[in-house]
Order: sequence, then structure tokens, then C-alpha cells
Amino acid sequence: MATNEIILYDLATKRPNKCFSPNCWKTRAALNFKGLPYTTVWLEYPDVKPTLAAFGIKANAPTDYFLEYTCPTVKFSDGTYMMDSAAIAPVLEQLKMEPSLRLDGPHERVHRALGKMFGALMPTVLSKVRDGLSPRSAEYYEATRRPLFNMSLDDLAKSEIAATAWTVAEPGIQEVSAILREQPDGPYVLGRTASYADIILAAGWHCLKLLDLPILTRLYGYDLAFEKHYEACEKWFKRDNF
Repeated sequence: MATNEIILYDLATKRPNKCFSPNCWKTRAALNFKGLPYTTVWLEYPDVKPTLAAFGIKANAPTDYFLEYTCPTVKFSDGTYMMDSAAIAPVLEQLKMEPSLRLDGPHERVHRALGKMFGALMPTVLSKVRDGLSPRSAEYYEATRRPLFNMSLDDLAKSEIAATAWTVAEPGIQEVSAILREQPDGPYVLGRTASYADIILAAGWHCLKLLDLPILTRLYGYDLAFEKHYEACEKWFKRDNF
């Protein structure tokens, strides 16, 4: 490992490890977009908190986050650590100004719209996330998510919540569609210029491709711009396992 290389702490899966988390992908794809050198350290879910706490990283505020310690976390070459993709992005921009992430763009708006869309659909895929983890991480994932819904993830996937997920997701889908249609010369959110807003949105497309391709295919049916957007961004999602 080069001493000037960034270390990305990502979530481990069943072997071989492969990035699956949309939040981790926001940072990984931003690193790939900028061409910044980095190496990956994979953390099992139960090891995230003790590992990151041992580095002296300040815990997430309980009112803002589901868990105290989360991935992605990055260690920069000066020895400092940073947690949360939204906090990491401006630092990456300062490390290498070009190509720019265009953080003055509508990435926060995209984040909100994506939250409406994917937040509604997540009950249909959480059990598939769990099934892609090692037994130890799968047990932790199930135990920490079950209280949110008062049922197992398998029951959640068969519940009324999952059955109505597409109806609940509709406003978010329409909002994402409207965002992509604002610049008709596309395929990116800003038209012909890629930005962090695209990385956020494409992280969602990519993770659905990995976890539940039929859902992604159904989303493509709403708007042809969705598939064109992902195809334009897919090159930043190639490096996924180191």
C-alpha cells in the first residue's frame, strides 16, 4: 500500500468481496471518477463500530443517523479519517480539482429525490442485501433491521409495506425523471457535464442492478432517461472489489 494512498473502508460481503452499498458507492465512484489512488479495507458489519471507534472517529449524531459508525469511511494520506459520503466528497474535490464533482450542482436535490424513490422500494430488497453477506454480518444485519419494521426481513418482503412499495415510490420516481429531463441534451443531470449528482443517482441504479435486476428493469420502463443515465455513468462503477 502506497503511503500517499487513500484507504476506503467498505462493507464486506460473501467472498469475494464486492461493493454493494449505495452509500459506499458514492465515495468509491467519486474516487474512480477523479482517478484518485486508493485501496479498500473490507469490514464485516459487526466490526464497523469497534474498528472506526478505535481510530478516534467521532460517532454519528443519533438524531441524524441510524447507526453510530458507518461506511464509507476514508483515511486520507495525512492520517485523518472522515465518515459519511457527503462529508468525504468536498475533501476529494480539494485533493484533485479536475475532473470536478461540481458540488455547486443539484446533488442535494437528487439525494432527496432518490431517497423518496429508493426509500420506498428498500423493503422489497433488504432481505436480498442480507443474503449477500457472510453469516456473521447477515445475523447482525437482520438483528439491527428487524426492530425498524417489527418483523423479519423475509416477512417484510411479503408484507403490505412491500406490496405498496411502488405506489409509495411513485412521487420519487417522477421527481427523478423531472430532474433528468431538465437538461434535454443529457445524459447527465447537468446535461453533458457529469457531476456528483450523477454519482449519487447512478449509485442507486448500480446497486439495484446487483441486488434486484427486475426492479431496475421496471424503473427503466418509467423513463428511457434512467437507463441512458446509468449507461453514461457505468464506467465509474467498474472497480468494485479492490
